[in-house]
Amino acid sequence: METIRVPVAIVGAGPVGLVLGHLLDAAGVETVVLERRSRAYVEQRVRAGVIEFGIANFLAEVGAGERMRDEGLVHHGIELRFEGRSHRVPLAELSDGHPITVYGQTELVKDLNRLRLERDRPLLFETEVEAIEGLEADRPVVVATGPEGPVRVEADWVVGADGAHGVATRCVPEGVFSVASRTYPYAWLGILAEAAPATEELIYCRHERGFALYSMRSPTISRLYLGVDPSESLENWSDDRIWAELNARLATAEMPTIEEGTSSSARSRRCARSCAPRCATGAWCSPGTRPTSCRPRAPKG
Repeated sequence: METIRVPVAIVGAGPVGLVLGHLLDAAGVETVVLERRSRAYVEQRVRAGVIEFGIANFLAEVGAGERMRDEGLVHHGIELRFEGRSHRVPLAELSDGHPITVYGQTELVKDLNRLRLERDRPLLFETEVEAIEGLEADRPVVVATGPEGPVRVEADWVVGADGAHGVATRCVPEGVFSVASRTYPYAWLGILAEAAPATEELIYCRHERGFALYSMRSPTISRLYLGVDPSESLENWSDDRIWAELNARLATAEMPTIEEGTSSSARSRRCARSCAPRCATGAWCSPGTRPTSCRPRAPKG
């Protein structure tokens, strides 16, 4: 069995875990990051794509935003559509000139992985955490299994950064925190399409047929969403039906159709909203879960 001893063990190699590891590394604190998925998987997993002004500046300041600055799409507003009309909201004008940056979480994770591995800091992919023992003790232990066998990590602190449904949360003693949640009567159908964005800014649309969002990830990739019946199978949504529905909901007199493309991936997810507080117990801490798992007005991812 491999035994690792570090001040901080981080469970989960998403943006939160990787950024925390990056900051602690800069402060001279040794960490190990454990991720149950492969590097290839986490670097192509489609997630959120909008970075707010303050976070974009923060990433740049800590040395993790160079490619984001070079390749990210800077937006100064968004477009709202309802009743067949378009209404632009000039976000930058309303927030002291602060734009947002469209840069896929997938790309951010690639950047953070590269930074960590270039500095030869431990990042254990395909390592399944099975238990976190001794959370009330001075030095808890993370028990995991990696590609080469069992792994034991002894740490002063364990950080659960693997999401609300991850193993870290399940290992916390009962009663430490509570989670509030609500499930809505619809699902998000998310589509990643090989199509140049139809507009320069995000479109949020309220329509009698359901919600629609037109987003993008790059000058050649569009990210699209439809609010759909959660009981309907994903197999019922062909490319032709997806584009027909997007056109029906997003159409205006000035823009009756949008440029179509080929969907490279699609998935449907029941819309639920959950919130857990930032918390700590013994030698375990969690950055918390914001109430944005799947907002009624915009899906996450």
